[in-house]
Amino acid sequence: MTREEVDAIVATGKTTNVALASGLPIYITYFTAGIRGDGELAIMDDVYNRDSRVGAAEDAHRTCGG
Repeated sequence: MTREEVDAIVATGKTTNVALASGLPIYITYFTAGIRGDGELAIMDDVYNRDSRVGAAEDAHRTCGG
């Protein structure tokens, strides 16, 4: 597809299936903390309940390594 064809599909705002000539690896990430445009820390709700798997932030026995 040309860039113009892709732009036209995106402009519709609708989900569109496009067959690819070869496979494309997809990596999905999930973050509940990030930095806002103003540089402030933003904490979001953990809607998938994944944070409990890595431990609570207030756990004094856990440390962050760099």
